[in-house]
Amino acid sequence: SACNTSKATVDTFAKFTSSTSPGSWINADGVIQEHGFTLFPEKGFESITLTCVNNGAKPGGRTVDIAKVQKLVKEQGFLIDGGYGKIKGTTFRLSNMGDETEATMNQLFAALDKAMGQL
Repeated sequence: SACNTSKATVDTFAKFTSSTSPGSWINADGVIQEHGFTLFPEKGFESITLTCVNNGAKPGGRTVDIAKVQKLVKEQGFLIDGGYGKIKGTTFRLSNMGDETEATMNQLFAALDKAMGQL
């Protein structure tokens, strides 16, 4: 599935979102999010290029108006994907491919923290 995250990616995010960031978006075990979300992929079906967050597609975790979150994050200069196909709106996806750096990921996490605080 293209809507997943790997342990290596989660560990990288955990490193990126350590004490220097405004808030940890993904914790070290890769399952529980600071903002009450769970990840969408089942264990063993992770991707290293994309983090897919459960937003009601399966039981457990928080749900939010993802269109509103997308708008709030876009106002800060970031784009996140609101899911696609049958899981559109019930997941959202964060890209961690390409030339992302610790600094750019920290900026994204800060934008998400701010957006979640505005809901």
